[in-house]
Amino acid sequence: MAGISVPVISFEVPEAVARGCLFPSEIADDPWICYHGTSGANEAKIEADGINGNLEQYSLKDVLDLCQIFRSINWYGNDGNGFSTLNSYSRADHLVDQRKASFFGGTSFRSARFAARRSAGGETIRGFRIAFRDLRDYLNRPEVRTDHLNQQIRQSMEYIRADAAPSRVMIVDEAWLEFRLSELAHIEQIAEQWPQVHTHGVVYAVRFSTKDVEWLRCNGFGGAVESYTPIAPTRLVAKVRLNDEQIDALPYWSEKERTKSNAFYSARGLFSAVLKNHPLSSAQERGLPPHIPLDAFAGVDYAQELVDKFGSPHLKEYMTNNPGARHIEVGEIVRKLVT
Repeated sequence: MAGISVPVISFEVPEAVARGCLFPSEIADDPWICYHGTSGANEAKIEADGINGNLEQYSLKDVLDLCQIFRSINWYGNDGNGFSTLNSYSRADHLVDQRKASFFGGTSFRSARFAARRSAGGETIRGFRIAFRDLRDYLNRPEVRTDHLNQQIRQSMEYIRADAAPSRVMIVDEAWLEFRLSELAHIEQIAEQWPQVHTHGVVYAVRFSTKDVEWLRCNGFGGAVESYTPIAPTRLVAKVRLNDEQIDALPYWSEKERTKSNAFYSARGLFSAVLKNHPLSSAQERGLPPHIPLDAFAGVDYAQELVDKFGSPHLKEYMTNNPGARHIEVGEIVRKLVT
């Protein structure tokens, strides 16, 4: 796979931290340069074809299908970087035609986080990996299911004691869960392969121009810019290669780097130019992410039994007239925050 030759910048962590950037000042102080962190497994492809979020590893439907499992069983998972990431960032990262964005950060240290082995494959692939592991734990460890049931009962009882509609209390059909996971086995396999092929991380310095402002957007979540158009290899100014030990030694966003990033966020920088041309963030332009319905075959909702046993006469009457009434659903909190 032939590609361009991108200059490799050598660095030492203490010097980089003191400098406030992985790259030298002529790059760090350029207001039209931002950064893209990724796995070294992507290096050859990026330098041959450019940076492209649409690698066809998964579709928006795959994201929605996995989120539906969590919503249907009324569970967030044990790791906040799994379902919660898929249900918010990943669910909102696609345009109507399902194109996926590529992201470029204003600071090299933050971008380096996406170059770690734990992030191999990108934020959504990492979210898939963690979410699948959570669900495998749910299937294989009875104590996880018991903790989940008890947590649901406690939450629902709080509403019932307050004379409010209960939240769902799902007793999950394990055979259904196993079947739903089997339908997504190809995505689980892709997600688990990435850490195995990861050898090192890469952070690219990417220079944009005024001509690019029209098709770039500001990301509504993290102060980054995003593109639904592939970024040509000629935009790559330089790169650093780094390992997880080096990445973990970097501050997430130091005061030094905040100063360096001022060029990017300044009135003359790329972020301000994009924001001026497109006042709405990409998330606001897209509007609401797709709604995720519940799967009626996920299991049995025990909430009505709790109302029958512990509810007040008023609540019992209300539930008789409104048998499907439930408090806010898992996933809908994030949905409201996104809007």
